[in-house]
Amino acid sequence: MTIPRDPGSGQRRHFDGIANVKLLREIVRHLFNESTSIMLLFDRKGNVVEANRAACDGLNYPEETFSGMNFFSDLMAVPPAMKMEHLCTSLVHGESISLEGILRRNDGSAHAAQLSLSLLGEGAASLVLCSARTPEHEKAARENLRAGALRDPVTGLSTQAFFYEELKLMDTERNLPLSVIRADLNAMKLINSIFGHIAGDKLLKTAARVLRKHSRSSDFLIRWENDEFLLLLPRTREDDAASIVDRIEEAFRNSRLKELPVPPSISMGYAAKTHRWQDFGNVLGDAEEDMREKQLVESRKIRTKLLSSLQKSLNEHTSETEEHIDSMRRIAHDLGILLRLPDEEMGRLDMAVRLHDIGKAALSRHLLNKTAPITAEERETLRRHAEIGSRIVESATPEMAEIAPVILSHHERWDGAGYPSGLAGEAIPLLSRIVAVADAYDVMTRGTPYKSSISGEAALSELERLSGRQFDPKLVALFAEHAKIFQTNETPDALPERRK
Repeated sequence: MTIPRDPGSGQRRHFDGIANVKLLREIVRHLFNESTSIMLLFDRKGNVVEANRAACDGLNYPEETFSGMNFFSDLMAVPPAMKMEHLCTSLVHGESISLEGILRRNDGSAHAAQLSLSLLGEGAASLVLCSARTPEHEKAARENLRAGALRDPVTGLSTQAFFYEELKLMDTERNLPLSVIRADLNAMKLINSIFGHIAGDKLLKTAARVLRKHSRSSDFLIRWENDEFLLLLPRTREDDAASIVDRIEEAFRNSRLKELPVPPSISMGYAAKTHRWQDFGNVLGDAEEDMREKQLVESRKIRTKLLSSLQKSLNEHTSETEEHIDSMRRIAHDLGILLRLPDEEMGRLDMAVRLHDIGKAALSRHLLNKTAPITAEERETLRRHAEIGSRIVESATPEMAEIAPVILSHHERWDGAGYPSGLAGEAIPLLSRIVAVADAYDVMTRGTPYKSSISGEAALSELERLSGRQFDPKLVALFAEHAKIFQTNETPDALPERRK
């Protein structure tokens, strides 16, 4: 909103007639929400703070989804994320930048718009306002917008919007049998969570390249939605479609992407329309069902491989060794037994211990192993591992998703001074509090590259010193009461045999 300048003073006039700050806020809120332009408010790191109704409608996202998104990596297609981030971080207070860009909708399609970026406020609390206006009054802009909607900005393939027009031409008797192949990249959400959307976009481009290479000039290849592709094959029998699927799957097994520690994985299904009276919608459904059945197995395989690879990398290149994890598991297990946790909770606790620092796998090894003092910016980067780890397990499997809140909160403090949410007391999940005690005790008695180990007695004294501040006082008291268990690795009669 532009405030008129006072011609006499050269300074911007203020709303002198409105002294009520609350009323001013309501006015701004109304203008923000009722604007027909997409409006997004985000911090200098790109974390979306708020989106207006036009953004929800235009980009097809539920309002609550925006709060967990990053403007640069999740919503920007053109200019690229890194360039856009540089533009926003170079903004100064009161400055605005206008440029043409393309936003990414929920279904992966393009939304071309004239973007205006403005920095609001100063210092650490400053926010960037992005207003995205569709210049519908210009004929050329309308044509560009339509072209953007019909062409996927990441892969360059046609989109679902164009498919139905092409199907009208292809779905004829002379093209029978008309086969269709559905292909879906496995574990894309997990890959985006671990390696970022830039790596995800590279994987999409690799998939498009492989699919294009193994299709004919008469075939029609599109990016269907999100991580899925569709290949329409005129005058192709189902057996021939099966052979094409085999070739594509073999090419994928031999593909490599430097950003991924394991080969990419794709699940494919196929079906054919052989009679004119068949509804092609049913054929599409059959191909999807075939694809989903295969995906149940293939998706789990690559998720397991990715997590194993990350855990192995942490074990080999950081202080998160197998010995450290095994010791934490033992301590957490015994605390869980003393607390009489049910078997299901014990299972979740063990999984949370094994994966509590999995988010560190997305950070640089140099930073993780740095022994020199770290900067404030590096400290903030390190702290992000809890949020990254939470997203990783949430994207992995339904079973692992249950421990996402535990991993997110394992660095919260009893006094509320922890991160990332500043939770305090019993608002912190109990399993997170157990992980925090187990981790701290083992790190102190084992030592780190930048701090020598101390005795079990000294570590217990440190836990007691921080009881009620960093750690749950009841857990520390329970730990102290049964200190012999944790300091001698002996299992007394009071505890059942430890689980293997």
